[in-house]
Amino acid sequence: MLAVETEILSYGEHTQRERIKRYLIPGERPIYRGVIAIHGGAWRDPNNTCSDFDEYVQKWAEMNDIEEGRKRGLGMVVYSVDYKLSSERGVFPQIVFDIMGALEVIKGDSRQFWAEEEDGGNVSSYNDNDNNNNNECHGDPQSKELDFTIVGHSVGCTIITQILEIDSVRCGNDIGLLPLISKAVFLDGIYNVESMLSEYPEYEFFILEEFGSIENSKRCNSITQGCVCISPLVLQKWQQLQDILIIHSSRDELLSFKQADEFRDWLKANGLYQFQCIYKDFGMHNNVYVNPEVAAVVYRYI
Repeated sequence: MLAVETEILSYGEHTQRERIKRYLIPGERPIYRGVIAIHGGAWRDPNNTCSDFDEYVQKWAEMNDIEEGRKRGLGMVVYSVDYKLSSERGVFPQIVFDIMGALEVIKGDSRQFWAEEEDGGNVSSYNDNDNNNNNECHGDPQSKELDFTIVGHSVGCTIITQILEIDSVRCGNDIGLLPLISKAVFLDGIYNVESMLSEYPEYEFFILEEFGSIENSKRCNSITQGCVCISPLVLQKWQQLQDILIIHSSRDELLSFKQADEFRDWLKANGLYQFQCIYKDFGMHNNVYVNPEVAAVVYRYI
């Protein structure tokens, strides 16, 4: 197995859960691609932690060692975020404020991995001849911040939608700015809570644990609210994503394609067409975030 450096970072007082696992995959050059990963577990499963993406990172390290073309020689830094369970904190939107605390730590820590090319260029202008993607970006030369792909599984996907809508739930809270996020990957996600409860009424118990009431769960995100015309601030956050990848396993025993289909339709309704969907047998719900085939798909997308 290839050596991957890991370190645990803290972002709160809850030592068991408010942690970030940082993985460092070295490259031939001190230039890094950034990834933020958020696990699932219905906001309540203690078995889901910041180590959920260990298999993905090992696969990425193996691929990074043999990668050709535009990614050759680049390192990777991956931040996997753990968070307090529903029973350990207040109801929604407290989860959003907690995750924003983690992202603030990531934003600061990742600055050490921003670097300029030896010829005076910067990461954001790096582009091999075999790649015609002029939008390739790994950082902001002015703020010297890394650019990230954010990856979520199950309710990790829900959380991604919520942090993109942070301006709608600030409620006077003093919250920092998001890190630079240009791509998002959604793995067998929950997007529309109300629709999910219509299809799976037996899931009401964990929705009540997270939101306190069905009425509050309707505030989950714009997708649950069925908003076609979302606020300009929220829409701007979504428009800043260069690419969105939606993956859903055909063998997922916990969520049907309906969630992914409704998310796709919501994106279209809001003029957000920079997405692609992959529906395929990647195993059962909790196999998706350890499946090496999915890990390879995500790596090539980053």
